[in-house]
Amino acid sequence: MLMRKPIFWIMAFILFIGGLFYSAKVFPKAFSILNIELKMDRDNAFSQAKMLSESNNWGPDNYDQAATFYHDSRTQNFVELDAGGSEKVSILMKNNLFHFYTWKVRHFKEKEPNETIITFTPSGKFYGFKEILSENEKGSSLSQNDARIIAENFVQKKSSVVLSNYKEIEASEEIMPSKRIDHTFVYERIGADIGDGSFRLKLIVKTFYKNP
Repeated sequence: MLMRKPIFWIMAFILFIGGLFYSAKVFPKAFSILNIELKMDRDNAFSQAKMLSESNNWGPDNYDQAATFYHDSRTQNFVELDAGGSEKVSILMKNNLFHFYTWKVRHFKEKEPNETIITFTPSGKFYGFKEILSENEKGSSLSQNDARIIAENFVQKKSSVVLSNYKEIEASEEIMPSKRIDHTFVYERIGADIGDGSFRLKLIVKTFYKNP
């Protein structure tokens, strides 16, 4: 019988080793989640978000917390299909140019429009935040330049983003029903692209009066 011949077992062994080698080479590219440095867990995400919220006075008060380990499948699909494939996904993650997997912690209070979403990389680094306010929330009417200074100072002092790697490409403002002026600034990364797209940083400044 064939299975009793040494050549059968030699070929089977060679195929087995080849399969292991192929898996080691292909799996990390095909499944990018295998390449992430997951150091933050749910409890740690809650703790870090709480600390940031308190130090920056982000609302709402007496909030509840919810956490999600989020996968940006839409952007990953774009990169895999139109901007370099799964290998490009791995390179972007390795070089910290983009994180397709993030922790998102939501601070909210039932029936209140004010809430904050705080984002971390899988390794636990602060990746961004968004505080949502009601259109009727009263606030300051900052000039565009004053708002830009606030936004850029926050990025430079409280995040790992190197702002000198970006150039401002857009600035706009919106007057809310409460007469509060919200400012938006968009920056594009210099010398880096993603297929026909680019890396952009959006900074939004909303100043409002918070009860003491």
